[in-house]
Amino acid sequence: MWAILTQPYAGAAIFISIQDKPGSWLNSRTRVIRTFAPFMVTSFVFMWVPWSEGSSLEGIHLIVSLFLYDAFFSALGVSWSALFADSTKEPGLRVSAMKYSQISILASVNIIAVTEKLSHSLEIFWAFQLITVAVAFIALFCFMVAGSLRPSLPYNVEKDSLLMADNDFDVPGSPALKKKEVGSMWVAMKEIFREKDFIAIIATNFIHTARSVAHMNFASTATELLIPQSILAKGSLRLSLFYGVLTLGPQILLILNERVVAKNGAYRILMMSYAVSALSGIVFFFIDSPYLVMVFMLIDSITVHSAAPLFNIVISDFIDDDAKRHSRRSGLSSLVFSLNALFVKPAQSVAPVLVVYILNNYGYSDYITSKQPSTELASAMRTVLLTTPIILGTMILSALVLVDEIRATVPCCLLSFSMVPYATASLGIGAVSWVVPRKVTQVLDNTLYRAYMRLCLFVFENISGVQLKLYGDFQQMMREPESALVLANHQSDVDWAVAVMLAERQGPHGNEAGFRVMVKHVIHFVPLFGWYIFQRGYIYVRRYGEFLSSPVLKQLAWLDSLNEKFWLLIFPEGTRFSYKRKENILASREFCHRKGIPELKNVLCPRVGGLFMALERLETLDAVYDVTIGYGQTRLPKRRGLAPNMFEFCCGGPAGRTLSIHLKRYPAKEMPKSRKELQEWTLKAYEEKDKLLDRFHGTGEFPDPVSLSEPSVSIFRTVPPTICFVAALVAPLYVPAVRKAYLYTVASFPLLILWLEIKKCA
Repeated sequence: MWAILTQPYAGAAIFISIQDKPGSWLNSRTRVIRTFAPFMVTSFVFMWVPWSEGSSLEGIHLIVSLFLYDAFFSALGVSWSALFADSTKEPGLRVSAMKYSQISILASVNIIAVTEKLSHSLEIFWAFQLITVAVAFIALFCFMVAGSLRPSLPYNVEKDSLLMADNDFDVPGSPALKKKEVGSMWVAMKEIFREKDFIAIIATNFIHTARSVAHMNFASTATELLIPQSILAKGSLRLSLFYGVLTLGPQILLILNERVVAKNGAYRILMMSYAVSALSGIVFFFIDSPYLVMVFMLIDSITVHSAAPLFNIVISDFIDDDAKRHSRRSGLSSLVFSLNALFVKPAQSVAPVLVVYILNNYGYSDYITSKQPSTELASAMRTVLLTTPIILGTMILSALVLVDEIRATVPCCLLSFSMVPYATASLGIGAVSWVVPRKVTQVLDNTLYRAYMRLCLFVFENISGVQLKLYGDFQQMMREPESALVLANHQSDVDWAVAVMLAERQGPHGNEAGFRVMVKHVIHFVPLFGWYIFQRGYIYVRRYGEFLSSPVLKQLAWLDSLNEKFWLLIFPEGTRFSYKRKENILASREFCHRKGIPELKNVLCPRVGGLFMALERLETLDAVYDVTIGYGQTRLPKRRGLAPNMFEFCCGGPAGRTLSIHLKRYPAKEMPKSRKELQEWTLKAYEEKDKLLDRFHGTGEFPDPVSLSEPSVSIFRTVPPTICFVAALVAPLYVPAVRKAYLYTVASFPLLILWLEIKKCA
């Protein structure tokens, strides 16, 4: 009810209906800024001049001041955001504009540290009021300068329509008239709200804004309650510097990482910030040191406030996509940003009220008057501080489930977080290997690895519900376990999981414990996972730069000495085939042209370096499996050459959720011996793969069917290890020893990566 009273919904609705209305002066972003600037500044000062204390007028003043300030703030905010979207069409230009806006913010945020010092943490309120007046005059000057610039849209667009030029009205049958005209803002609103991306954006922005406001409003209180005065004394220079770092750090980070944002995109950076934030909350939740609480507050500040400016880029990109999708002449930037403000603004009022409501149950109101903190209040503030990023980060990721690319957040998190107990157990096995026979530790490690592989099968088979279709020599492959090289076409980050599905079906008990992969060497930097798979016999190879054969030969020799059946998955193409990676396809076709071989349309030209070394060194090798993978999603309209990623495969739509696999078995002794002969054999094999995939895209089938409805792996094999890993993830919440062991494991990953570097793993 409080949020409803203080939010200017009527004003927001008016802006939604007329900011992009043809002929409205509000189409001029700069004129809106110039016109509303004095009202914005006045409402800001009005907020800090109370009418009275201890009466009903105090509450009325708060409601009125918030209403006025939010109304004018929304008007200027929408105009500025629309100006940002209209004047920056290239992705690089948008990132640059964001950088310069952060530089201006960087110049202004110092006022927080200055205000903290001069007002002595708001104890000298009249000093704080004088500072707000000075800030208001500076803001008015900046607004008037910005408002004096030229309009942001061409005259004919601002005067007549965002969809047509003047002369289009006089020419019957002109191309513009054939385009879809949005004559009503309500029609445009319906079109925008039908977009799942927009719903995901505003839901995410709402949650992020709530978190950001809560962080800003209660950072000072959290510091007073959780950091002893001996470390950060009230009014001290150290406290001001700490607040300065919390506010300056995010802006500096964004300014210095302009290229990183431009290269990876705002969306990926946002996802990374939410993941880091939630993970930091989980890690620091078990730590009581005030210094580490300060570290957490710094991490939290960076992940919160460095992510906020990226929403302007994400929304601007949506505006451009919406204009293309609905054949608009110009994007409806004011409408989209107004809708965003309409739904996001309440978060600024909801978040502080909710936090105060929680803290009041632990004596927060008494603390405000007495300034004497209680143990219960400090504990409650610590819980709020650390659980906020966990809960809201999870909510944000859940909201983004609306976007197809991240529908498998829960399965992915299960696989990722399970690596912590997995690595802890592996380190324990390694420790006891000094005092027990090798066969014992080998059995323990195989059991642990098999359990994790079956957890993966639970996700990729049982949860995904994929329909398996098997073709070719599967009956020979399934008879009994054997050591094999598996050559597969590479289209997706799911390809390795497909090979695990096949290994599980070999022999009566499966051979997933023998599964290994030849992977690119940069994976060894992945915390914990990179170290463990090297220990397990995975082989790192360099895709770029100088190829080092000695690490590969060592791993092959170790694999050959195990006296147990193994699978070694190799992707001869070296990288994934995707129509999104046109440079790889062009390079492959140029190579085919130089070699005088038929052009490959569905695969890339294979390399034989790793394959040749494996065939030459693995004396216990029984067979080579030539595997061709066909994803049902690639047969959907406009999806050829675009295989599903891990997320879509697990929890994507039901359409096309089939997995067709063709396998051809070659005895190892019949494989070519020389590198040249092997090169010719591999090229012919990939020509055949190309033809098989052509047939698959046309008919949905491969030749030689074996099982067109292969049953999923039994849940009696996959559920028990899954339950064990879930229990292992819950254990640190109740068992301090497990919690400490996990923290040591997570903290050890830099040393494990250093160990891999010393070992020269690639």
